Amino acid sequence: MERKGNEAQFKANAHVLDKLQEAGSSLQDVTAVQSDDAVAKARGKIVEDVVKNGYKIPFKEMPETVVLNNNRFARDNVPFVNEEIGKLLAKQCISEVTDVPHVVNPLTVAFGRTAFGLSTAGYIFSKCLRAVVCKWRAAGYRVIMFLDDGLGGDQDYIRSKALTGVGFPNTTLYPVLGNHDPYPANQMLYDTDNTAYYKGILEKSHWDSVLGANESRQFHNGGYYSATISEKLRLKGLNMNLYYDQDRLTNDLPDPAQQMDFLDKQLHEAHKHNQMVFIIAHVPPGVFELGSGLTCFYPKYNKQYLEKLEEFADIISLQVFGHEHTDSFRVQFDAEGKPISMMLLAPAVTPWKSTLPGVGANNPSIRLFKYDRDNGVAQNYVQYYLNLTAANIKGTGDDWEKEYDTSDVYALDELRPAKLHELARAFTDRSNKLFQHYLQYNSVLWAGNTECNETCHLHHLCAITQLDYDNFRTCISGGVTTHHPTQTTHHHPHRSTPQPQVPTYMFYLIGGLAAVVFLLFLLVACMCLRKRRRLRAPRYAKFGSLSLNS
Repeated sequence: MERKGNEAQFKANAHVLDKLQEAGSSLQDVTAVQSDDAVAKARGKIVEDVVKNGYKIPFKEMPETVVLNNNRFARDNVPFVNEEIGKLLAKQCISEVTDVPHVVNPLTVAFGRTAFGLSTAGYIFSKCLRAVVCKWRAAGYRVIMFLDDGLGGDQDYIRSKALTGVGFPNTTLYPVLGNHDPYPANQMLYDTDNTAYYKGILEKSHWDSVLGANESRQFHNGGYYSATISEKLRLKGLNMNLYYDQDRLTNDLPDPAQQMDFLDKQLHEAHKHNQMVFIIAHVPPGVFELGSGLTCFYPKYNKQYLEKLEEFADIISLQVFGHEHTDSFRVQFDAEGKPISMMLLAPAVTPWKSTLPGVGANNPSIRLFKYDRDNGVAQNYVQYYLNLTAANIKGTGDDWEKEYDTSDVYALDELRPAKLHELARAFTDRSNKLFQHYLQYNSVLWAGNTECNETCHLHHLCAITQLDYDNFRTCISGGVTTHHPTQTTHHHPHRSTPQPQVPTYMFYLIGGLAAVVFLLFLLVACMCLRKRRRLRAPRYAKFGSLSLNS
C-alpha cells in the first residue's frame, strides 16, 4: 500500500486491511461456535469467501456484455467523481484495470436524490456478522445487530421484546414503515387488493402483537393505521414511502393504496368528535435543509399532503418524521401567512455518514416527548445522544447523555406552529445564538457540521418555512413566496428579517421588454402617419387639378 494522503488516513486504511486479514484467518474458529453440522460449516465457508474475496452478485444467468454511459450528474461533477474514485483507489476498495470488463455500470452521483447501495447489502451484512454476534453472545455480551431504518435484537421474538422492555418498560409501541423495510428497498405495493403483502410484513415483524386488531386490519390495506391514545387524542401512523420519489411503482397513481382517502376520512371523524391528532411517519414532505433542493415526495403528493394539512390544521397538533437523520423542523403557513402546522424531524439512531456534498454525518440519538393527553399539545421534548468519538475511544456505547431540552435552549413552553415560527424568525440572523445552537443540534453535535455560509443559511431558512416546492425555489432565489413567513400578526420590530430581493436578471428582463414596447409604438405611429398622408388631398390644390370625370 502506498502512502497516499495524510498519515492518519494511511494508518486507518492499513488498520482496516489488517483487521480484514485477521478476520479471514480466524473465521473458522468463529463459525465453529455456531454448530458442528454441515449447514453451519457451509455457511462459514460462504462468509469466509465474502470477507476474503468480496461479494459476488449471484446472477441466474450470465448477462450480455454492456457498457453503459455515466449519468448526467456524474458528467456535470467530474472533479467530485475523480476525487471520490481517487479515495476508493487509495483505500484499495477498487482497482484499476486495463481491459474493458464484461459489464460496465454507469457512474452515478447522488445529486438531488437519495442514493443507496445494492438491495442485497442488508442480507450480506446480516450473514457475515451473524457468526461474530453468536461468538460475542456466547462470551456473555448482550449484542444486537442494527442496520439503517430497522432494529432487531434476536431471532426469537419473545427475547427481542424482553430486551425492548428493559429500556422502555410499560410503553406502547406505534411502528411505522421505513423506506428500507421492503425488498427491494423503496418499492412499496400500492394496491389495496394486495393485502397479503402488508399482512406478511405485519406478521413477520410481529407488529401484529403490538398493534390492536383494528389497527392491524387497517395496516393490511397499505401499511397505515389509526390508533386511539386517549378520548381526546388519536394517532395516525402513515406509510409515506408510498409518496417517496424513489418508489417507481407509485409515480403515476392518483392515490397509492388509497392512503390519502383513508387520512381524509380519519381526520373528518376526529373533527366530528373534537379530537386532536398526532401524525407519525418515516419519509417527510418538504425540502431537505442540507444539499441543493433535495426532496423526498413526488411533487403532486407533496402538494396533496400540504393541502390536507391546511384543511385540518385546527386538529393536527403534532407531526413527527425521520428518514433524513438530521434534527430540524418545518412550519406550514396559510394563504395569509399565518403559521398553521408544524413538523418535527427527529434525528436517527443510525450514524449515517452521507456522501452528498454539505450533508456530513450525525451522532446516534433518541427523543423523548412530553405532551398533554387531554388537549394533545406537545409541551417539549428532550434529545439524548451518544458521542461516537468518545464511545470509540472508551470502547463502550453506554454513555448516552442529554443533548438539549426545547424548553431550556429555545425557551419554548409549548410546541405549537406559532412558537416554532417565532424561533424561525430568530434564525434570520445568522449570528443569532439560537441559530448557532440549531446548527450544532442539526447533526447531533457531530464535530464537522458547524460551518454555515450565506447559501447554507438560506437553505435552512427556506426549508423550514417553505414546504411547497415552488415556494422553496422562489425563496432560494430571493423572491417573494406565496406563503411568506414574515407576513404574520406576530411581529417583533426588534428582530431584523431579510427583505425580499429582486433577482438581477429581472431588471434586464423588464428593461428589455420596455424597449421592445417602445420600438413597437414608434413603428405603429410611423405606419399610421404615412397612411394618413396618402389619403388626404393637398391643402392648397387648385380646382382645375381635380378630375370629376369617372
